[in-house]
Amino acid sequence: MTLKQKVLFAVICCALIASAVAGGIMFTSIRKQSAEQLTAAEEVLLQEKKLSLKTLADSAISVLENGFDGEDAVQRRELAVESLSNLRYANGAGYFFSYEKVDDGSYVFGFHATKPELNGTVAKLDGGDAKGFAFRQALVDVAYSGGGVVEYYYENPKTKEVMRKMAYAELYAPWDWVVVTGIYIDDIEKSLNLIETKINENTRTMLIRLGGTLSLVLVLSLFGLFWVVHSAIHPLQGIIERLQNGALEVDGASSQVASISQSLAEGASEQAAGIQQTSSSLHDISARIKSVTEEMKVVGDYMQQVKASVEDGVATSMTARTAMDSIKHAADETAKIVKTIDEVAFQTNLLALNASVEAARAGEAGKGFAVVAEEVRNLAGRSSDSSRNTAELIDQSVSSAESGVEVIRRLSTNFEQIESVSGSAATLLSEVFSNFNEQMEGVIQIEASMSEMDSVVNRNAAGAEEAAGAAEELSSQAEEMKKAVRDLQVLVSGGKRSRNG
Repeated sequence: MTLKQKVLFAVICCALIASAVAGGIMFTSIRKQSAEQLTAAEEVLLQEKKLSLKTLADSAISVLENGFDGEDAVQRRELAVESLSNLRYANGAGYFFSYEKVDDGSYVFGFHATKPELNGTVAKLDGGDAKGFAFRQALVDVAYSGGGVVEYYYENPKTKEVMRKMAYAELYAPWDWVVVTGIYIDDIEKSLNLIETKINENTRTMLIRLGGTLSLVLVLSLFGLFWVVHSAIHPLQGIIERLQNGALEVDGASSQVASISQSLAEGASEQAAGIQQTSSSLHDISARIKSVTEEMKVVGDYMQQVKASVEDGVATSMTARTAMDSIKHAADETAKIVKTIDEVAFQTNLLALNASVEAARAGEAGKGFAVVAEEVRNLAGRSSDSSRNTAELIDQSVSSAESGVEVIRRLSTNFEQIESVSGSAATLLSEVFSNFNEQMEGVIQIEASMSEMDSVVNRNAAGAEEAAGAAEELSSQAEEMKKAVRDLQVLVSGGKRSRNG
């Protein structure tokens, strides 16, 4: 092998090595960034589901704590079971149920929204899901640890397929209830599959382009070597000129690699734009939650005004009740006076009767006194009749006053009940307002996660720029190859350059 052939062979080897290094760097960077994007997307979707389930469980506990004031224990339990059994979400697919701890330490179903026949039956905590995982025991454990999420696999009643499910359990201590709500998360897996498919398609496209470019570089390099070996009979100057042409081809191939790297960077920019749109949508959701929270605050103010009006009504009814008591007391005193008058009339009648008897004994001398005594007796009789009539009227007045007092008492009791209910409603609205605030904080956390995804995409773009740098480095190596050919031409030609050089 001549000196020129050895130099050309070394140059081609350098080109192959540079192409392989650039391809390896780009492949590793693309795979790493794709995996990071998929992991970040899954974390965001799971966090959103967990936050939604926690908010729903907190709302159910709030209903148990504040929704049934004023009822006895049995009625509260019945109302709680009825209210929670009627709660639905996610187009009716989401519901609530509870495990209740009994005296012997075992658990029964406190209630079940979709299977009321299970209410009061034994709940087998050691039973497993489709993969043997004791999810019921896990739900009880996490509830007694402060509440949390448990994932398991369970048959979907609609599709009859075993699917991945996420449930949130929280303890209501007064009744030893573990309140549970869950939802199937197969939609997350579908979304992740779509995202992974899209990423794999983009990766395959990039790798095909990269492989084609590197193959072109390899073919050109091998062609140059083949041409050198099999064209040794040609003039050395012609070989050098063709090698120069081969170097130009390598330079063009490196330009193609740079173009592909630029396309990768543009794709990363498009992904960043999509994430920004998602962040904008989350911001809109946060704004709507804030608007609903403000409206709930206004409703709470209205409830406070209603409560104040009811308190005024209670005070007014108490005043009326006091007035009716005074009227009844006056009627009672009047009845006593009339009774005294009736007693006086009776005594007067007796005296008149005695006087009549004495007048009769007196004979002619007592006739005038007898007439007077008879008139007094008649007057006493009329007074007695009038006092009885007045007593009957006063009795009717007393009865009416007592009825009025009873009506005022019932009215006062009703006002007090209204005051209690309005106070409970105001407290419940306050709890709902607090839950909305927590939900808004959760949306803010999701926005922060989207910002992290945006950071990952930016790193992807940075990796693409690094690949473009590698392509530029390959172009630089091609330029060095052309320089080496020129130097070889000088060496072979004995210090003379060709007219093309």
